[in-house]
Amino acid sequence: MTADDVRWADVANSEGHRTAHEFVKESLRRAILRGDLSGGERLIQADLATMLNVSTTPVREALRDLATEGLITLDRHRGGVVREPDWAEIGDADALILPEVLGDPSSWQLQTAIHYQSHRGPGQASFIIFVKRRILMPMFRWLFEYSRDNFERQRRVNQVLFACVQELAAETARLRQQIQQQSASAPAATTDRLRT
Repeated sequence: MTADDVRWADVANSEGHRTAHEFVKESLRRAILRGDLSGGERLIQADLATMLNVSTTPVREALRDLATEGLITLDRHRGGVVREPDWAEIGDADALILPEVLGDPSSWQLQTAIHYQSHRGPGQASFIIFVKRRILMPMFRWLFEYSRDNFERQRRVNQVLFACVQELAAETARLRQQIQQQSASAPAATTDRLRT
C-alpha cells in the first residue's frame, strides 16, 4: 500500500456507516471505482484493517462481497487482488460510479421544501397574515391598478400624438406641393411680365 492508499482510507474513516462490514465494503468499492486502488494491486486483510481502524473480520467479509461483485479476486494468502475494471461486464458505468462518487444521497440531494420557521408561533403567524391582508395586498393592488391606468392613459396620449404627427406630415406634403406649383408657375409669370 502506498501513501495514496492511506489518503483514501482517511477519507473513508471520516464517513459514518451502520456496520464495520458495510464501512469497509463501501470504502473499498469507492476506492476501486475511483481508481484509487488500481487493477492488479494486492489487498492484504491485516493492512486494510489497520488503515480503516477495524478488525480483520469485517475486512474478510467485505473482500468476499467485493469478489462476488467481480471487483477483486480472492487469493489464498488472506487478501485479494483488484481486478482491472471491465466496463462492458459491469454494465452502465455512470449508474455504477456516480452514486459511489457522490457518497451519501442525503448530502447531495436537493432539499426543495421551504421551511418558514417564523410562521410557526401563533402570535407571529397572525401578525404576518394581518400585514399581508391589510397592508401588502391593498398596496400591491393599488400599485397594479395605478400602473395599469397609467399605461392606458399613456397609450391614449401616444395615439393622439401619433395622429398629430401624421396630420403634420400630410400638411407638410401638401404645402410642399403648393410651393412647388407656385415656384413652377412663378418663373413663367415673371417671364411673361418681362416680355410686355
